[in-house]
Amino acid sequence: MSKGESRAAPTVDVVIPALDEERSLPLVLADLPRPPVRRVVVADNGSRDGTARLAREGGAEVVAAARRGYGSACLAALDHLRASGFLAAGEGPPETALTLYWKNGKIAGAYSNQYGDTAISNASLRDGVIMFDVVRDLGGQKYVVKYHGNIEGDTIKGTIEAPGHDGGAALKLDWNAKRTTTEKAGDAKPK
Repeated sequence: MSKGESRAAPTVDVVIPALDEERSLPLVLADLPRPPVRRVVVADNGSRDGTARLAREGGAEVVAAARRGYGSACLAALDHLRASGFLAAGEGPPETALTLYWKNGKIAGAYSNQYGDTAISNASLRDGVIMFDVVRDLGGQKYVVKYHGNIEGDTIKGTIEAPGHDGGAALKLDWNAKRTTTEKAGDAKPK
């Protein structure tokens, strides 16, 4: 960024998994700085107290997590954010990067997005179409996200398919990535 340019202030959507948190939740909600916090989603994990009511009163959106557990609550909140346009918010889709290289005659690399860097697996590249899997860990639960995209210059545009929450229908989302390729000496390109 050059001198005199201003950077847009970041915005944050907050997910709070909760189970019987009526005593502490109002304090947490009151301490969230707005801005940058834009939205708060409380994933109620079966509370028997006033957690959901107090969350709504504190300005949060409340989603019921059908299955108990931290990971399930987080996934329920993320499903809610996706369904309500979280990934297609005014700022556009989250920025991603895909680093590819040839290793032992095969495609290898790493995928980076707002959740961090992860090695790719099961990668293939044919006729300008790349496919690969990313294994993610959310709250101790591992799941596979499948990527399929068309390479167009230095970008890849395609779709993501992720397992649905609690065994529901798979989520299909659009994605875009910037492409970075590195050839290592001695590695042969596939034919």
